Amino acid sequence: MTIQKEAPLGGDANNTRFKDNFKRIPPIDPNDPRFERVDCLPCRLVGASAFTGLGVYAYVQSRRLPHNVPLYRTKRFGILGLATAFALTGLYRLVN
Repeated sequence: MTIQKEAPLGGDANNTRFKDNFKRIPPIDPNDPRFERVDCLPCRLVGASAFTGLGVYAYVQSRRLPHNVPLYRTKRFGILGLATAFALTGLYRLVN
């Protein structure tokens, strides 16, 4: 009785079909002017409103936090910090 080794996943080792496909892809040059990264105005508005809305939601949730929660002030300031970070990220997204 002989034990046969299983082929590795994706076929045998001599299968070059997949290797040939990767050789055909040209390298990407990040300095190429075709890859200039400029967002359209609607894209920036949607991103800015999403982050600002998340910041407003976090602020409202920090105000609704019950006073009898352990470490109330620490949790509230943590949530307020997140709300501020989200709102500033929304402003940054709008400007840049």
